[in-house]
Amino acid sequence: MLSYAIFNEEEEAKYYAELSKKAKRGSIKLLFIQMSEESEEHRNRLYTLFKKLYPNDEPVKVEAPPIEVLPFYSEFETVDDYLKALEYCMESELFAKKAYELLAQKAEDEDVKALALQLALFEEGHYERIKKAYELFTAVKQGSIDLTGLSPMGYLFSDKIKARYLFLELLNDLKGVIFSRDSPEEIKRWMKKEIISFWITSKTCQQCITPRKLLESLEDIPKEENLAILIENIETLRIAADSFEEFYTNISKLKDEATAKKCYVILCGNKRAFEDKEWAILESEFKYVS
Repeated sequence: MLSYAIFNEEEEAKYYAELSKKAKRGSIKLLFIQMSEESEEHRNRLYTLFKKLYPNDEPVKVEAPPIEVLPFYSEFETVDDYLKALEYCMESELFAKKAYELLAQKAEDEDVKALALQLALFEEGHYERIKKAYELFTAVKQGSIDLTGLSPMGYLFSDKIKARYLFLELLNDLKGVIFSRDSPEEIKRWMKKEIISFWITSKTCQQCITPRKLLESLEDIPKEENLAILIENIETLRIAADSFEEFYTNISKLKDEATAKKCYVILCGNKRAFEDKEWAILESEFKYVS
């Protein structure tokens, strides 16, 4: 069963790598690269456990149906192509999750059981991430988001992954800058590319900025035209403000300045950190996506 899982993770890594080469959209290309690298990591962990249990053996091909269903290789010419691929990937990840859960049920070795349960959780995480991209591109198909004709303005998200995917779509034609509670190293690791980023923190460093300082300097961020600005964890700015009125005034100035300079502002925050009335006011000022 370990051999079976090892070879399946190898095939999954190759499959997602191939899909990433075909994908033209920045967000989907990144998603497939992430999936490929994580599948390779899963394969290596399984192999390490295999060698621990069977130091004198190597994994062998198992004559059994693969975890994945038939490969989906599309040229990705239309939104429908992306949606079909993502549907297949979601189905594949759920099937892999069930396979690892079965491995955990059947395993007698506690290390195997623990790893299988962890991998089942990883596959569930893959499913959820792919689902977010699927929901974003479903909105594109339905016309509520036009990736080919997004107007320079402010966009609001309560989901960080979807906000990042939209940000990546804009980077096809624009420069980008990110303000996040994640460090610049974490942003680079996640994005798989160099992006100007600032760490919202009380720490002191060249790329650090305190929530209060960021709040006070929001309208100065759009220093040039055609810039994509992603500000995550906006609840930290709300907490740093003396009142919601101050927070809203400053965030509105940012949007107005950005719109004047043909820049895009994407805000992302925890909806539960705001009062219902406050979030409703934000939705009236920014286009709420998800």
